[in-house]
Amino acid sequence: MGKQRIKNYVNASLSDVIPIFNCDYARADNDKVSLYKDQESLSDPPSGLNFISNPAGFDSNNSKFKLEISPLTLFEKSLKDVCQTTNTISDEFTEAEQVQCRDVYTLPSTSYVEPDILYLLISVQNKHSAVEMLLYISLAVLLRAWLFAAPEFVSWLSSLPEVSTPLSSWHRVVEGISVLKQGGSIHEGDSYHGSTLLLIFMSRLQEYSPLLLYLMFATCDIVTSLALLRFAEKFIRNELIDIYKPDNDISSQSKSIKLNESGMKDIPLLISLLYLFNPFTIATCVSKCTLIFSNMFLALFLNASLSGSVFSTTLFLALATYESLYPIVLLFAAALCYYKYQKTSWTIYTCMLLTTLCFLMWLSLLFVIAYLHDESPESIVSHYSFILRVPDQTPNVGVFWYFFTEVFDHFQSFFLCVFQLNVIVFSIPMSIKLRSHPVCLSFILIGIVAALKSYPSLGDAGLWLSILPLWSHTFKYLRMAIVTSIMLITTAIVCPVMWNLWIGARSANANFFFASSLAYTTAQVLILTDVLLAYLKWHYHLREGVCPKLETSNEKAMIRLLN
Repeated sequence: MGKQRIKNYVNASLSDVIPIFNCDYARADNDKVSLYKDQESLSDPPSGLNFISNPAGFDSNNSKFKLEISPLTLFEKSLKDVCQTTNTISDEFTEAEQVQCRDVYTLPSTSYVEPDILYLLISVQNKHSAVEMLLYISLAVLLRAWLFAAPEFVSWLSSLPEVSTPLSSWHRVVEGISVLKQGGSIHEGDSYHGSTLLLIFMSRLQEYSPLLLYLMFATCDIVTSLALLRFAEKFIRNELIDIYKPDNDISSQSKSIKLNESGMKDIPLLISLLYLFNPFTIATCVSKCTLIFSNMFLALFLNASLSGSVFSTTLFLALATYESLYPIVLLFAAALCYYKYQKTSWTIYTCMLLTTLCFLMWLSLLFVIAYLHDESPESIVSHYSFILRVPDQTPNVGVFWYFFTEVFDHFQSFFLCVFQLNVIVFSIPMSIKLRSHPVCLSFILIGIVAALKSYPSLGDAGLWLSILPLWSHTFKYLRMAIVTSIMLITTAIVCPVMWNLWIGARSANANFFFASSLAYTTAQVLILTDVLLAYLKWHYHLREGVCPKLETSNEKAMIRLLN
């Protein structure tokens, strides 16, 4: 649906709108539609209208009372009423486009959107057809099936420490299933350290057919990509509404950096495809790493957090927390999202309390179900104890394993607390700084957890790297984009090389692999810092203008900080 077609429709449908709105005649301008009524019929106002200005303004030139409404209101009313009484929409738009409009225009009744933005909302919300997405999904599934058909490649991939960790390795799951079938305790020994419910689910699935396991891992990737697609569409739509509503605090000098059609309409599809065809996520799926479930729950959490539903948001957050513990840092971000996108008018404290209670309810329910299946408190304690105590120093792309291999035993408890708090402590200042931007807060915290958790892998970074294009409108403010990008790609390639030199060829030592993994972690932190500063700078210029007039020393200090 083109922008010009929308403008043509506004003018073409006026004659059909007149009887619907109970007015004498109407006229379309650039940013509004004027409806005129005689003074005698003013007592019977049009129903369902929300006026931009002049709710009963008298037009002396026409001796009529003029009512001005936005084209958005005209669309809302005409799509519901005019479509049933005339053929104007049927002639101008296809049936699919009519459905698109109905899906898009669920804005609050008092919202005002400029005519040019109507096209952008439609293109962002429903640009990509089901056939197009089915084609991309089919290609992604065929790629994974082709890789699954190479057992030697799958075995080599599963052995890489960058892909599999003691917490998410498929070999550990196989050992756990074997112990479970023999009637032993999965929490004793060093066989399996994942969640109890996940192991039970895998065991039941393998009993039916081993092929279901491959299908299940591919399905998780598809669900995650579709959740990210919907999440990006909702976020861009909400950003557009916030930026173009009349009562915003955006400077008139910041028009050049506002979100625009050419820069944002393809972002949701790009994010979805980046996840489907990202080498990090493909490796995670093909190696059957259980981290894929945590990524799926986090993607569903991001999508649900923009819907204003506290129950679905906390459900997926509880599932992600149950699997890997660290997503608990997103609890405050979930409360902020609920406060911002809620359908009621509760205060921030009420939203925080309700979000916390719902989260604890879902998490407690998961604990109870796990306890009923295993009938042992170890089903809850052992999983989180392994994550927090880090007893297995198998090499990975994190920083825990090397440090706690070298540190003296009597210092281990102290540094263990410091390293674990390092993951959590960032959530407090970030939540305060980004309290008005909960989606950006969730993105940054997911990235921090991916970089600093005790058992990280490439799949952790694959999730937040796929969401990175969502902030493409702020990329002009990045300061180290080229350096950090090259650094991340280089270290991701060098890590397997150093591992082979150390373990395979035995011509290197642990320092080689640790240096590359430390550089990999540093690259992630630098990218997240750069994106965060770029986003804050973009919002500052959006409020104050591209070239703000500085009056106080504090404002000058802020500019120096952002630049």
